[in-house]
Amino acid sequence: MASEKPLAAVTCTAPVNIAVIKYLEMGFHRVSQAGLKLLTS
Repeated sequence: MASEKPLAAVTCTAPVNIAVIKYLEMGFHRVSQAGLKLLTS
């Protein structure tokens, strides 16, 4: 029973981690694009 808990925790948190990473990547791209516009203007 105890050995099943880590697996359940991983399967529950993995989609959340992926979503967070994608969200951060999107935010980073937006910030970098805005920075490039400021630098080039």
